[in-house]
Amino acid sequence: MITNRISLAIANGDIALPEAGRTVVFRARNHSDIDSFTKDRTLVVQGFKPDHDALERAGFDTAVAPEGKFSCAVVFLPRSKSEARGLIAQASGLADGGLVIVDGQKTDGIESFLKDCKKAGAQICATFSKAHGKLFAFTGGEFSKWLDLLQETKLQDGFVTLPGLFSADEIDKGSAALVQALPDTLKGKVCDLGAGWGYLSHHVL
Repeated sequence: MITNRISLAIANGDIALPEAGRTVVFRARNHSDIDSFTKDRTLVVQGFKPDHDALERAGFDTAVAPEGKFSCAVVFLPRSKSEARGLIAQASGLADGGLVIVDGQKTDGIESFLKDCKKAGAQICATFSKAHGKLFAFTGGEFSKWLDLLQETKLQDGFVTLPGLFSADEIDKGSAALVQALPDTLKGKVCDLGAGWGYLSHHVL
């Protein structure tokens, strides 16, 4: 869903962006509400190539990993709760005590993240609700335990996954059933759409 919560919260005075320093933005899509951030002082971290390229064409400095320190950090919540918690922890560390803005829909669990950030000692300085979602801004907090959630997970047969991938913690039952249904011999070329971390492709090969 396309929303303009961030720009409205800034325009209403609910959020005051730092006058100096850089902003890092995690998981912005090509339609995300980030035009309020000065492009030459904003780094967008996005590993999904279509969005990465679209944001780069729009004039934003875009990378797959952050470098340096920032005065402000923004997290657009992904669907994976583990990845989201890890990104909030990373954003908080990079902001080094500065402003962190978290934006998401109710279906992304934004309310639970607000509660969890409060429990972690974050000082909530703004909330703004619109279009079945909410943003909140905070400073401080202790999120070091959440950083471990961004680490790789090693599964059987040497597979390595990351938070945010489908079935990152284990082989899902549907894929296991499909592997059992594969023929003993398979000829020609195979297209694995949405291959995830490659479990089915591995068995096809």
